[in-house]
Amino acid sequence: MPIFTPWKNGRYETSPGLKPLGTDFGNGHWDNCVFILDETAPRLIAAKRESLKERESKYRQVHHLRTQVAEAAANVIQQRLALDAPHVDLPTRSTPIDRLDAYALHIPEDLAIVAVENGIDWLAYTHLCAPSHWSPEEKIGKSFTAVHQPVPGFEKTANVAQKMIETMTQRGPFVRFVWGMESDDRPNHHPVAPQGVDQDEWWGRRFSEEGRFLVRVERQCLIPLPSVNAALFTIRLFWWTMEEVRATPELRLPLLQALNGMSPQEQSYKGIAGRLPEIVHLLEPPNA
Repeated sequence: MPIFTPWKNGRYETSPGLKPLGTDFGNGHWDNCVFILDETAPRLIAAKRESLKERESKYRQVHHLRTQVAEAAANVIQQRLALDAPHVDLPTRSTPIDRLDAYALHIPEDLAIVAVENGIDWLAYTHLCAPSHWSPEEKIGKSFTAVHQPVPGFEKTANVAQKMIETMTQRGPFVRFVWGMESDDRPNHHPVAPQGVDQDEWWGRRFSEEGRFLVRVERQCLIPLPSVNAALFTIRLFWWTMEEVRATPELRLPLLQALNGMSPQEQSYKGIAGRLPEIVHLLEPPNA
């Protein structure tokens, strides 16, 4: 299983942080892959199917997705899987959008497509069953800037948004990472709990109550679709357990530094405002 530790520089960062796909993170051939079909993949795929049973439109959304864009994205997925996981047998479907939907259920990564036309960009497609405290229904159809508006410090990126969009749609592929703290390893953290599920428990930040934390890492790949002026995003989840982090000073100390360096706005955005002392206590090594 590949491992990624984006907090090891001791800082929590909200900048794009794009690296060329294939950048060496110490994972051998996995670092060259868009799709990672390792031993943890079946659990993530099963979780997708479970989320969709609740209400498909809560996770799958389409907004002005041109057939040509859907076809380009489906073709890229097919081509990359032939390289990354040739054992995966993809189903055949009649339309490009149907292909996208079918492919999404055979990979552990969530999918999103950003489209651009006449200088206007928007989120055109999501098959996103493991959102990290945001709603695909609320983001679909919005611009890159509007989608990321709640992110603290996004103003700097917003000032060069057009350049970012050009980079995403015409260059790459790239990889970037996002991380946060949770008290469970459930993939789906949509902000609205399913009917009959306690909202506080669903939120997944009950550190003292659960007596544990996990570092949730998102590996995001940005794949350009230059012929149709669009970009395909893939999002793959990984977790570090409390025991793994506490036992390894090279992981624990930078995480402490990064958490303590968060601004109040960043703590609030990541859902740990008022919870930081609990996490710091849990970060103490067992023999402290």
